[in-house]
Amino acid sequence: MSLPPDAKIKWELLCLLHSAPNKGMDIKDVYRALAVKFPELTNEELTIPFKSDSSGSKWNTTVRSVRAKCKQEGLISKLTPRGYWALTEEGHSVVTEPLIIPGLD
Repeated sequence: MSLPPDAKIKWELLCLLHSAPNKGMDIKDVYRALAVKFPELTNEELTIPFKSDSSGSKWNTTVRSVRAKCKQEGLISKLTPRGYWALTEEGHSVVTEPLIIPGLD
């Protein structure tokens, strides 16, 4: 099985952090909570270390990559303590604003 597309992971990550009770989450809780959203993930993807990344599996590495892109886009805060992820106001608005698709009235 292959990992879900980054866009799906990104959306689920933003929704997860938006609904977090403390407006953010510990990284280990993020990995587990996101994995539940993608039941097609294999045990190998969730557990076996990815290449030379001693700190995580292929799944963890992919989630961190998506998070880095979200930080660059200003959706995830750069001001939180290490290991804790939270959305910026812009990140919250991405989740709460209505989706507008041109051509659909």
